[in-house]
Amino acid sequence: MLMTHALVCKIAALFQDGSSMRGIARSLRVSRRTVSRALQQVDQPHGTGPPPPPKAARGSLLDAYEPAITDLLARYPQITVRAIREELQRSGYTGGHTILNQKVRELRPCPEEDSRQWMHGVLQCKESPDKLRPFVRNDEDLRLFTTTLKTGKLRDRNRVLAVLADRRGISRRSIARFLGISRRIVSSYCNIYKIYGYERLFKGFRDRPRKSEGELLQNTLFSVLHTPPSAYGFNRTTWRMVDLRLVLAKKGQKACPEVLQEIIRAAGYTWKKARKVLTSTDPQYEEKLANIQAILSTLGPNERFFSIDEYGPFSVKMQGGRSLMPPGTVRVIPQRQKSKGSLIITAALELSTNQVTHFYSEKKNTAEMIKLLEILVKQYAETDKIYLSWDAASWHASKQFYKRVDLINSSEYKAEHTSPYVALAPLPACAQFLNVIESVFSGMARAIIHNSDYDSLEACKAAIDRHFAERNAFFQANPKKAGRIIWGKEITPSTFSPANNCKDRYYFYFGM
Repeated sequence: MLMTHALVCKIAALFQDGSSMRGIARSLRVSRRTVSRALQQVDQPHGTGPPPPPKAARGSLLDAYEPAITDLLARYPQITVRAIREELQRSGYTGGHTILNQKVRELRPCPEEDSRQWMHGVLQCKESPDKLRPFVRNDEDLRLFTTTLKTGKLRDRNRVLAVLADRRGISRRSIARFLGISRRIVSSYCNIYKIYGYERLFKGFRDRPRKSEGELLQNTLFSVLHTPPSAYGFNRTTWRMVDLRLVLAKKGQKACPEVLQEIIRAAGYTWKKARKVLTSTDPQYEEKLANIQAILSTLGPNERFFSIDEYGPFSVKMQGGRSLMPPGTVRVIPQRQKSKGSLIITAALELSTNQVTHFYSEKKNTAEMIKLLEILVKQYAETDKIYLSWDAASWHASKQFYKRVDLINSSEYKAEHTSPYVALAPLPACAQFLNVIESVFSGMARAIIHNSDYDSLEACKAAIDRHFAERNAFFQANPKKAGRIIWGKEITPSTFSPANNCKDRYYFYFGM
């Protein structure tokens, strides 16, 4: 190593800063013997003051060839020291290999740390495609390379990075050390891409399909999955991976769990919990539903449609429910309580104006339905026609009630009382989930009944009356048909649809 005054000063300065001889040699890319010789030339007993100038050194043979070496390294990043020496010898260079190797190490761009940072950035997709374009054959390869780096498997990403780093000029030794693979594998990746291109780099030279893509294995697997485990002698109701593998092995289709999971996921199978749904057993379900939908779709401006039902009976006492509590506190409700009374709410929801008409009943019977009918006839006397829709409870369809409807629809009664025509549109049997007013009852129970502890029956009635009065006033000031989210206090949308469940899943009647 040529000992220059600048090198000696740099070594002395680093040594005074506390750097070890090994660290100085590594940072300056020189041998520890050179560091030791430089420190011996410095006459500093106490380590202070600048070092005295060393003896004049002879000029290096490489001083005249340094520009040529820099140019070769810039044009050919992968050029070896032997190739550089052969080029320089054509220009008259007569020096040895060791001194040239040291000079090339000093002048070669892309040091080890920069190379690692660049490869790390490529793996993390921080390098833009434009910066990677010079290292690939064409734009199609660039697109495939960037896609593989983002979504490909680790093995494929390693292949892409090895090719890109090699064509950038990073040594294959550094690439292998960074990826944790051998130089032989890195060389094979680079040579395959150079000769055969992108396709052979990933597919290799044996076009063998993946086991998970085998049609016979897929068909056998799904035929087993569609059969209960008990058909194959397993005392279970659901399949396990170990049972699937045993059955498939007996059918001549052996596969590991990873392959089976890949096939099942590719087909879109996922684990889902069964959901309970409300269903109707009415044989005329479709006809009744179509009739109601036809009425609602052609409802005139002077016609009204009512959804009718009863809420209760429920006891007026301390009620449970979900509430916000501080840490360590649990709300307690006595198991045995003295009831302050019971209530039954009979109500009708008019869908076009979103208005609720209600009163309190002692029982659920025909007399209460006739009472509600007369209230609605008087309240909506200015309309031409009203429709009443309810579930299939016996008191909703009694002979006495039908006689009262026929009386109201008679010409004598209409002439005397100026009442609207009354039409009935009953819901299918066991289809209370279609009753829109259930959503209003759910919101009322959540706001008024849950977590309540009213002092008396009258206090509970006052709270319910206020709830419906405020609700009616809101929709009078903000007209909107029932069919969207109701007012914010009802949990479920009050819309008439065969797919809708107007009952809140947390909704329940409070017992006596």
